[in-house]
Amino acid sequence: MSQSQNNIELLLPEQRSEDAVQTKIADGLRRMHSIGKYQGRTVTNHILNDLVGLYSRELDDELKEIASAELMEITLSEFSKCKYLEDKESETFVASGMIEKNLVGLRLYTRAHKYLAERCAALNIEKPHCTDSSEFQRRFDSALICAREIVQLSGLSDQIRNEVFINHLEIRIPPAPQKVRIDADLSAFERFESRVALNNRESARIFPNGTFELDMSYFESVLDPVMTQNLGYSFTNICDVLVALSEHTPPDLDSFNDVNFLDFDAAVSYLCGGFPEITKRDIERIIGGFTISSAGLQSPNRTYYNPQEEHRALGRCFFELTMNGRPHLVWVHELFFDAFNLMRRKISHGALPKEWKDPKLAEALGKINNARGTWFEQNVLEQTKLLGLLGMRSKKELNSGGTQVPIVPGELDYIGWSPRDSAFIFLEAKMLEWAGEPKAVKQQIDKFERPKGFKDKYLKKCEWIVQNSSAVVSELQSAGIQAAAPTNLKTAFITYEPSAAASRLHEFPCVSLAEFVHDFEREGKWPYSIGVFDLP
Repeated sequence: MSQSQNNIELLLPEQRSEDAVQTKIADGLRRMHSIGKYQGRTVTNHILNDLVGLYSRELDDELKEIASAELMEITLSEFSKCKYLEDKESETFVASGMIEKNLVGLRLYTRAHKYLAERCAALNIEKPHCTDSSEFQRRFDSALICAREIVQLSGLSDQIRNEVFINHLEIRIPPAPQKVRIDADLSAFERFESRVALNNRESARIFPNGTFELDMSYFESVLDPVMTQNLGYSFTNICDVLVALSEHTPPDLDSFNDVNFLDFDAAVSYLCGGFPEITKRDIERIIGGFTISSAGLQSPNRTYYNPQEEHRALGRCFFELTMNGRPHLVWVHELFFDAFNLMRRKISHGALPKEWKDPKLAEALGKINNARGTWFEQNVLEQTKLLGLLGMRSKKELNSGGTQVPIVPGELDYIGWSPRDSAFIFLEAKMLEWAGEPKAVKQQIDKFERPKGFKDKYLKKCEWIVQNSSAVVSELQSAGIQAAAPTNLKTAFITYEPSAAASRLHEFPCVSLAEFVHDFEREGKWPYSIGVFDLP
């Protein structure tokens, strides 16, 4: 069924296909569980996993008939359309902060088409067994429904298993012929999404010169010498080769049908001609870091949601598919842009695709990671100045009447004074890696909550400042900051992007720098009631 959005035709499943698939899945679930209403994390997660299994088996059956280069072309073309519309809806969301149902649906289909492409590449079949066009369309409808539900249900299961975002889940298994109903309270996730939207909107304002992960010239200056010496090619070479490959067939800006199929050997030959200084083997290695290989998709116990999974259409964009007995690369430009941007983000955190890794690069990647933290602390200092706060960053010891007092709990990222609040200000600045998937969110929360984690260290620093308030006054005054008669210590944990861990922290605020600036400007003074400590 074709449906138009913003004059773009999307291929969405027919209602009769929806009914047929949902009825079949409901019948299968009734054979596994009794009719009734289910609540509680353990039982609902068990049922969700059973549903994912049912949809996966149904998807397997459909793909046996339609997996092919034709299916890859259809689903990647539809991905491009959905991604374009999703980005447009996201712009509206960022501007308003209100998430719309249409955006949620587009996100599901965007991810469903990526998942279908992954499954298609894993099977690596050129021609479909099904040759009847109407039957192919029916099976495509069914496959898309299954992929969409796997994406959605796997996400819910992952949230329950990791105990993030979801507050309540109820599954109703009704008598036949009714369909299974799932009611989920996702208000916590929606609040987090609104924080992300505000952060994106405000970041464009407070980082007018761009952010650290966009500073390709710095990455090149650090990585090029060591990569050239040890690998024979530079980071600049990597970027140039990937861009040249993506532009081998430039995007048609007026069409979403520009799915690229390129013979692998022809691609390598083309790039060797354009980059004679790079060996054929190294060209193949560079491409490999952006390729979703059929072999890589065969990893055991593979699940839809797994941030540590190397071979997925996230950070990689060239699908591997055999055609006419020869390996081909298949991609769309939207996937390439996403992968290239994610590569820059990962490099700023010291990570490279495994195909490009080398132990001799560890020092250079560590230097980039440290520079990232320094860049963020400097931006925190600059933004606090604009807010009227007076302070300094990276203090390992304080000057108290000519005596250096070591800061026992560790370095203070920012210590300062708020004239309008007559209070000390302490900020911990952490440029945490982005965590959006539930497993990654849980790992980030654990970094805060575990013994001697972020929270324990932060509170010990706050306690030390309170106990050594006179030394803080001396340090500030030695820097020309007139801190007189402080009433209390006001603190905040500042991150680069919003952290979902904030909802689990009740002792102090945990906000992104963009959120902090927004909140402070809105209130015209220190905006938080938690994280405030009385001074002796």
